[in-house]
Amino acid sequence: NVIERIAALRNEPGGDIWLFGGGELISMLLSADVVNEMWITYIPVILGNGVSLFPKQDNESKWKLIEATPYNSDVLMVKYKKAKK
Repeated sequence: NVIERIAALRNEPGGDIWLFGGGELISMLLSADVVNEMWITYIPVILGNGVSLFPKQDNESKWKLIEATPYNSDVLMVKYKKAKK
């Protein structure tokens, strides 16, 4: 169980937990309210019927832009931090 494993890691000494994944993983983590920062990389390719970045979410969450970095390859990387309520 990913959520249980993250909860266990948070109780151990150390730094941040950095996960890479797609829509299913982020949806699970957002629903469990265990994400406090997101790094999203935009690659300028239109896939047509691709996978949704954030599949159905039951709750709304607000995010603050921290940084946006464009690269010569036309890729854009943005960092967001969860906004305080």
